[in-house]
Amino acid sequence: MRMKGLRTLAALAALLILAAPLGSAPRAAAAPTVTLTFWTTTPTTATDLTTLLQAFARQHPEITVNAQFMGGYDDVAQKVLAAIAGRRVPDVAQLGQRWGIPQMADGGALVPVQTFMSPADRADVWPALWDRFTYKGRIWVMPFNVSTPSLWYNRDAFKSAGLDPRAPPRAWDDLVRAARSLTQPGIGGRTRWGFETAADTPWYFLSMVWQAGGTVVAPACRVTLTSPQAVRVLRLWHDLATVDKVMPPAGHKTAEDDFTSGRTAMLFASVAARGDYQLQVGTRFALGDAFLPGDLTHAVGIGGNALGIFRTTPQRERAAWMFVQRRPCRSSR
Repeated sequence: MRMKGLRTLAALAALLILAAPLGSAPRAAAAPTVTLTFWTTTPTTATDLTTLLQAFARQHPEITVNAQFMGGYDDVAQKVLAAIAGRRVPDVAQLGQRWGIPQMADGGALVPVQTFMSPADRADVWPALWDRFTYKGRIWVMPFNVSTPSLWYNRDAFKSAGLDPRAPPRAWDDLVRAARSLTQPGIGGRTRWGFETAADTPWYFLSMVWQAGGTVVAPACRVTLTSPQAVRVLRLWHDLATVDKVMPPAGHKTAEDDFTSGRTAMLFASVAARGDYQLQVGTRFALGDAFLPGDLTHAVGIGGNALGIFRTTPQRERAAWMFVQRRPCRSSR
C-alpha cells in the first residue's frame, strides 16, 4: 500500500443546473441545502484535495464544503478542543495521528463513523487502519491521508556504486552492505552518506522492533524498550553511525535535505513524501522507493491522519458522512 500525501483544500460551492423539459423555460439551479465547515491541516490552494472536493461538489450539489486551513496536526487538535469548549465545532476536521481523538470521543463531541458504516464501507479499508482509529471498541474517524515508512534511494548512486537499482535492500544485512558501498569518504567528512532516517525516528524504530519480533508496549501497558529486539535495533543504528560510519551522528533533522540534494543515498521516510521529493530532486537523480528492509518479518507503523465528524444536527452529520466516506480513486498498492 502506498498512499501519496495530499496537500489540500479550497472552499468549494457547487450548483447543479437542472435540465428543463423540451420547450419549457429553464429552471433555476438547485440551491445547496447544507454547508459544511471542514478544518484541514494543509493549505486550501493545494491541487490534489481541491480536485477531490470539486469531484464531491459535482456528485453532491446539495452540499457545500467550506474548507479552512487551520495549521498542522497539533494546531488543529488544539483548536478543535477549544471549539468543543466553546460549543462551536466544525462539521469535519482532519485529525492527525491519534492526537486528541480519545479526549474528543470521551467528551461526546465526535460521532463514531461506524454509526454510518455499511459492511461494504468497512471492507473497503484495510483492517489495520480501522484498528488504528478504534478506541474503547468503536471506530471513531475515517482513515484519510494515511502513510507508512518507506525506503527512499538514489538510483543513480546505486549504479555508480555497482549496485542494482532494481534490487534495493530487502533485509537489514543488505541495508548495511549497501550503505557501506554507497558511502563516499571526503576530506573532513563524507561527500555522500550511505544511509539516514528522517527526523521522526520513533516511527522507524518501532517498525524495526516489530520486524525483529518484538514490541515496544507489552500487555498491561508495560514499556519494553530494554527488550532484546529493541536493544538490537538501537545497536544497529549505533553501529551504522559509529562503527561502519555510513550514517551521520545526530543528522536526522537534516536527513531529508541531505537525501534530496544527493548527500545521502538511502533514507527512511514517509511514503507521503514522494511529491515533495520529486520536486526537490528534479533531474538531479532518479528517485527510487521500496518497502523497509525486514528482519524476521516485514512490518511498518501507520501514520497520517483521519477525518472526524462532530456532533451538530442529524442532517449535518449525515452530510458530513457523505463527504468523508466518498472514495474517488483506488490505490494500486
